[in-house]
Amino acid sequence: MRFYQSYAQVILRREWIRIFIFAGLTREGINSKYLTRLRERVFLPVMTEIREAYALPAPADAKERGVELELIWSLHASIFYVGVRKWIYGLPVAEDLDAHIEHQVDAFLNGTPSTLKDILKGPTGTRTRTVKTRAAL
Repeated sequence: MRFYQSYAQVILRREWIRIFIFAGLTREGINSKYLTRLRERVFLPVMTEIREAYALPAPADAKERGVELELIWSLHASIFYVGVRKWIYGLPVAEDLDAHIEHQVDAFLNGTPSTLKDILKGPTGTRTRTVKTRAAL
């Protein structure tokens, strides 16, 4: 929580969001260097910790690693997109950013282990996943 709350204070600034989006559109090197570091220093360690906390094996191959990384990208993107909505589209965003981040991180930490367990069970066609509605909880 603290990492993403602190991170948001830096990346969700108007200048940062606009420069990052522009650099991505022009294919300048800042984005690829930054995203490589993000993957190595944040994404991979977080996924390692999740697997360890839930006694899940390491990814068996590049495909499983890719699926794992997509899960954490969804968390990261949901936080980054707050800045896009505010500074690119001019849309309103959550007033309490820290609470919003807590909700996103909580959803990620509670949903990801279950999803990883389902992935380990086999191909999508052979899995039987029960989606729990709020009423069922």
